[in-house]
Amino acid sequence: MFIIKGLDNEQNSKLVYSTNEVQIGIADGNKPVYRKIVKIPMTYFVNVSSGYANLAQGIGVLTKEILFLNAYAYRSSDGRTDPLPYSGNGTVSTWLTHTFTKNGETVLNFANKIEWGSAYTLIVTIEYTKL
Repeated sequence: MFIIKGLDNEQNSKLVYSTNEVQIGIADGNKPVYRKIVKIPMTYFVNVSSGYANLAQGIGVLTKEILFLNAYAYRSSDGRTDPLPYSGNGTVSTWLTHTFTKNGETVLNFANKIEWGSAYTLIVTIEYTKL
C-alpha cells in the first residue's frame, strides 16, 4: 500500500495502490470506484514463430466499467519499465487487445510476439466500478 504522509484521509484514499481491491472514490451516480494492481509473470508470454499468441488473465473481480487501465513490464533487477504497447525491433510485440467476462470475473486479453522471461512482471493498474 502506498500512503503519502501529510495528506488527509480523503487525499490519501486516492493514492492507495495495492494488489487487494481498494475503494478510492465515488463516481457519478454515487457508484463506488475501486482500484487494484494485477501482477502477471511475464514467463506466461512466449515468442511465437508467426502471428501472435494471446494470453488471457483474470483480475479476480467482475467490473461494470473500466475507468482507467495502465500496463507495463517491470524488471525488478534494475527497476526497468517498458510501457505497453511494447515495441521491440520496430514491431509491436505485446499489447492489451480487449477485456471480456469469464467465470464471473473480468479478464484482460493480451496479444504477444516476444519472450519476456522470468526477469519481468507485467503490472496492470486498473480502476473500475462493479456491477
